[in-house]
Amino acid sequence: MAPDASSAAPGPGDRFGGHALVQSLTEGSLGPVWRATGPNGEPAVIKFCAVRDDPSTDRALRRFAQEARLLERLRHPDIVRLRAFGADRLWSWMAFDFVDGPDLSQFTTPSFRLSPFQAVGLITQAAEALDHAHRSGIVHRDIKPENLRIDLARRRVCVLDFGIAVDLARDRSATGLAAGTPAYMAPELLAGQTPSVASDVFALGVTLFELLAGERPWSAPSLGALLRAIAQDPPQPLVALCRGLPGALTDAVQAALQG
Repeated sequence: MAPDASSAAPGPGDRFGGHALVQSLTEGSLGPVWRATGPNGEPAVIKFCAVRDDPSTDRALRRFAQEARLLERLRHPDIVRLRAFGADRLWSWMAFDFVDGPDLSQFTTPSFRLSPFQAVGLITQAAEALDHAHRSGIVHRDIKPENLRIDLARRRVCVLDFGIAVDLARDRSATGLAAGTPAYMAPELLAGQTPSVASDVFALGVTLFELLAGERPWSAPSLGALLRAIAQDPPQPLVALCRGLPGALTDAVQAALQG
């Protein structure tokens, strides 16, 4: 489906695949992200990747197109739905359902946390969605609180942003150091090994630890020190930071962090 906007930069009222742009939301790593309305007036989000004639843009466009291909394979209520994908001479774009609600990063401070019951429920939903992706041969590779959003209408979590996801059947050479968020990357990724299902499980364990304790299992004054700590040191004991949790829960988080 080809976009019908032709201006140098997307603007209000421009239409892409039947979706009309309404409001600029942010500037993503590859291009702008806009709030839009779909053909029937339903809310949507469109993210863009600029088309330019240089090697770095070519790599970004390939990654952008791969995200669309992978999302087309995923049909799960707790994974953001790809509505349409297209490109013209200026922009490649993807339209998604709009997920109205906060992401989980808003609940990771000591002063503003979910109850353990709520945290475990949301992470369980995310795990079920990731299980669907894993059964489809896809590893997300960037699970973190910012990429898990609460859909207030359904009162469920939604997994977002498959921008650096990999297809295990095709991307056997992908390495952990190529992309990701260091605080949530498993030790094997930090060592440059190939992503696996365990990589997502580790990141989900770090996220649940953070929701329960209000801090991450590893902390350090610099990025280098953090990477060494994740690779070499045991995590902080969750039981000491968040007393009263069931032993089965602390054991499950510990197992996820051990890979």
